Amino acid sequence: MPVNNLTSGEHKGQDAVVAKQRSTAKRGDKKLDVTTTLDFRVEGDKIARTDENSDQAAEDAIWS
Repeated sequence: MPVNNLTSGEHKGQDAVVAKQRSTAKRGDKKLDVTTTLDFRVEGDKIARTDENSDQAAEDAIWS
């Protein structure tokens, strides 16, 4: 989906990218509202590593 903002487009010379994602869910009487940080390490023109940091306990709780 085309977008027009500060993070869209082509960025050369960067070796890392950080993205934030908000996830919400409802399952019965349980609710989830967490922000996840995605850290991408770029080598050449490819993503070499991705790390995801989130509230794992909150995500586990909604599915238990």
